[in-house]
Amino acid sequence: MSMVQMPKRRSLMMLGLVAAMAGFGPAGSAPRANAQAAAPAAVIKSANDPTKPVPGGVRWFGRKHASYVEQTKNRKFNLCLLGDSITDMWPGDLFGKYFGKYNAVNFGIGGDRCENVLWRLENGELKGTSPKVIVLLIGTNNSGMNTAEEMAVGITAVVKALRTACPQTGILLLGVFPKKDMPLEKMKAVNAIVARLDDKTMIRYLDVGAKLLDKDGKIQEGVLSDVVHLTRKGYEIWAEAMNPLLAEMMISAVVPAWSADTNKPARVMVWDVPALFKAPKIHETKDCPAPGMRAFFYEGADYKGKPTWVFAYYSAPEGKPPAGGWPAAVCSHGGGGTAYPDWVKTWNEHGYAAISMDQEGHLPDGKGHENAGPARKDWFGDIGLPDNEQWFYQAVADVIRANSLLRSFPEINPDKIGLTGISWGGTIVSSVAGVDSRFAFVVPVYGCGFIQESDHEGIRQWCRKMIADQLRDYCTKWDPSIHLPYAKMPMLWMTGFDDPVFPIDVFERCARAAVGPSTRCYRGHMLHGHGVGWKKPELYVFADSIVKGTQPLPSLGRPEMDPKTRLVRTKTTGKLVGASLYFTRDGGGQWKGKYWTNIPCDVREGEAISRKPLPEGVKAYNVNAKDNRDLLISSEIVLIEAKTP
Repeated sequence: MSMVQMPKRRSLMMLGLVAAMAGFGPAGSAPRANAQAAAPAAVIKSANDPTKPVPGGVRWFGRKHASYVEQTKNRKFNLCLLGDSITDMWPGDLFGKYFGKYNAVNFGIGGDRCENVLWRLENGELKGTSPKVIVLLIGTNNSGMNTAEEMAVGITAVVKALRTACPQTGILLLGVFPKKDMPLEKMKAVNAIVARLDDKTMIRYLDVGAKLLDKDGKIQEGVLSDVVHLTRKGYEIWAEAMNPLLAEMMISAVVPAWSADTNKPARVMVWDVPALFKAPKIHETKDCPAPGMRAFFYEGADYKGKPTWVFAYYSAPEGKPPAGGWPAAVCSHGGGGTAYPDWVKTWNEHGYAAISMDQEGHLPDGKGHENAGPARKDWFGDIGLPDNEQWFYQAVADVIRANSLLRSFPEINPDKIGLTGISWGGTIVSSVAGVDSRFAFVVPVYGCGFIQESDHEGIRQWCRKMIADQLRDYCTKWDPSIHLPYAKMPMLWMTGFDDPVFPIDVFERCARAAVGPSTRCYRGHMLHGHGVGWKKPELYVFADSIVKGTQPLPSLGRPEMDPKTRLVRTKTTGKLVGASLYFTRDGGGQWKGKYWTNIPCDVREGEAISRKPLPEGVKAYNVNAKDNRDLLISSEIVLIEAKTP
């Protein structure tokens, strides 16, 4: 039985052996705390271990190191060039010409190898600093002691150490430069490996050395002053080749905020929740009428000294309300959406009153109105404005006020009001879940939090454009990840493995972050859209089970793999008719592009067991099942950490 249709395989870029040895997490994430273990040393066969921190052996090492530690403690800088003598010997006037505008420092020490830089980082250099960019050029002095592969492992260890020491700093990794006593083939072999560390976000790779070669692939005349060191011409070639990417990184370099491996910052509550809990005033309107709907404006939060007017459609089911009043739903639309009467009607057909409001400062016909709140500006493009003038502030307030409004209607049961949001609306309601505890249930569809840590540049780019203070504001005020630990109501998380906007890994992290019970419904393929999002039957079965006491969706426990047989077992409830174990081997590339396949499971009383072992090399897996009502239910996604060799 085929449970879901999975997306076709896509071409993916693998990070390769070196990234695995370094222990990097997803692209752009902060490194795992144990990543700089001795694991890379397992592949070192030479007498010199480039991953074992040792001080440099040259006479000037101690003096130089002490100077850099002093600068670390007492000087603020935005750019650091880190490396060996090639870095150390930058001509002062050229260094000022190209890097003076960046408030730069030069932390080069002649004779340094990878292991010496590791020792320097362990002993105070760069400790507690957060420059925008570190330019790393290291490894050339390892060439006479180590193989190309060992050199790459050493360079990778330094990159990892930098990510640990300065998690909010972009790293511009330069390939090893050519020199006269190292075969060019060896240089190219090293650089081909370390180039894979480029994650397009926090680590960028640049092959400046190629610019030092002529059209025949030989070292240019006049760029080296001896076997390895550059002339002024060589340094100018370096600067001109590097400056475009460096300038880009200096402008946009904002590190991913706080990862799962670091302490989360404290939440900053920006909304006046007691005020929003009061029923708002209603202003009737004849704008944008819809058959069978009541159209009106209700007052939202204050904006520039006066309350906003939020356009909404509202309707309750026909007939006499049940004892205690109708259950109800608040509907929060996605980006570019508006108030949808069909959304309200769909909830009415399932026995709920519902309200759908416009949260982007206009009417359903796209026209603005004089009492509108702010329009959405890209994705947090207004982060520099005062809190209550930002779109997300107002959108969350609109949802809370809609709840307060419904609770004031005599036909509504105030204890049976749920909330759902689609796409951007899913992000909004994920935050609201931790702010407005009055909701009986919450259903985010597609949209979620941890946007600042997503590997999807399409959404994470907006966090990268923020300056450090803005990013901290985003992470402590707006992103759902800071609010979900306060969400205690039942939540249903609905999306597709291949959602084009919000990757499944951060969606799963949000489901785990909520402290209340999280139910999952992850389809293999689910189109991204409003109508698709509000028509899935699992949504209404879930809502009914919470507020009407009807039969709930089945439940699936955390899948557990037997380490001996590699068979996967999952505890279940409900009347299941089929189940499948889904997994992906794709270890690189973006989450939204991963290829998932499946193994059928045998469904027994209270348990689903995979018919075949989970293959080696799997990066993530979960179980999907259907019950006798043809409803889909999903387990949590289990991530398998890569083991270093």
